Amino acid sequence: MIKADTDHSEVQRIPLQWGEPRQVLVESLSCEGDWRQGTELMELHPDVWAVYPRIDLIHANVVWQSKYSTVNYNHTKSVKEMIYTYGGGAKPWPQKGTGRARQGSRRAPQWVNGGKVHGPRGPKPLYYMLPYHIRVYGLTHTLSVKFAQDDLHVVDNLDLSSDDPEDLLALARTRGWSPSVLFVDTEDTFPLSITTASDKLGHVNLMPVHGLNVYSMIKHQTLVLTKRAVERITDKLLFALHRSDQSDAAFRSAKGPTELSLKMEKHRPVV
Repeated sequence: MIKADTDHSEVQRIPLQWGEPRQVLVESLSCEGDWRQGTELMELHPDVWAVYPRIDLIHANVVWQSKYSTVNYNHTKSVKEMIYTYGGGAKPWPQKGTGRARQGSRRAPQWVNGGKVHGPRGPKPLYYMLPYHIRVYGLTHTLSVKFAQDDLHVVDNLDLSSDDPEDLLALARTRGWSPSVLFVDTEDTFPLSITTASDKLGHVNLMPVHGLNVYSMIKHQTLVLTKRAVERITDKLLFALHRSDQSDAAFRSAKGPTELSLKMEKHRPVV
């Protein structure tokens, strides 16, 4: 039996979480002294780093990345292809007079070593494209999951004091990182020290911001971002979340342009 004067103080004491900016500690990869000294707190935008995660959107992105570059090469020969390759185009016996069922070819589907009906007709690409908003939500939800699970770390830069792989593994153990680490920065060219140290470690990889994807973040347990990479990711995802030209582009793509005119004067050299 539920009392009428139920105390709702427990519900009122739950702090508001959604919509508030998060804070993360900007670490340093330097092994000299205490790495917590001289660090700073960086605010993370809640629309990118603190959304309520939906596993179905993350799963849709993982399945899409697993299949869109796959080609199914399974192929079965039809009756005509069997006849062209192995023969059997003539009737095995006359149509009438033998008492047996009529047959048109020894390569018919009901015969042994005959052609296959409705079999796979590869090569068939499994490519398809996810909607734009599903891909954007996949990134934001995966980043939010990494942050909520304490698998997201922000560093000031990726300069290591040593290029020895053992030193990098010792650094990961000291910080409490997982053996599988993904380092993300804004540039394609990474410092020589971390490039050499991670070259012989198959579970430690480097990736620029423009290549960051859901599958790679799920594959690696720990995600290490530079401060400028966090700012670049936030700017790009906020632009993708709040852009308003997608409906207009979809309408123009479906209906076509209202006027068709050549714009050759723009590219024609002036003589």
